[in-house]
This record gives sequence, C-alpha cells and structure tokens, in this order.
Amino acid sequence: MKLDKIVCHCKRVTNGDIKTAVEQGARTFAEVQEKTGVGRGCKRCIDAATRVMEDCIEELQA
Repeated sequence: MKLDKIVCHCKRVTNGDIKTAVEQGARTFAEVQEKTGVGRGCKRCIDAATRVMEDCIEELQA
C-alpha cells in the first residue's frame, strides 16, 4: 500500500494517516474519522477509506 496516496481529497487524508490512526487504536470508521477527518467533506471516499482501515486492522492482527 502506498502510504502517501490520498484517500480523502477534501481533507487531504492519506493511506498513511489512516494506518497511523489504526496503529493508535482506532478500530471503527468513526474512530478513524475522529482522528483524521476522513469522510467529512463530500463523503465519496468513505468506501475506499473503510477498505484501507480494514486492511490496516488485518495487518496488525496478523
């Protein structure tokens, strides 16, 4: 996963930002959203951001 890839253009949130939020304990989309602001603009990124979050959680649990 490219950590510098922007997932949320409205808030300029990257894959790396989401990964960091997960590493800091976020386990729900609402928690990731609180830490990063992802999905608070046009909301078009929610599906992609959720997939990134789930991948990061899986990676931590492996």
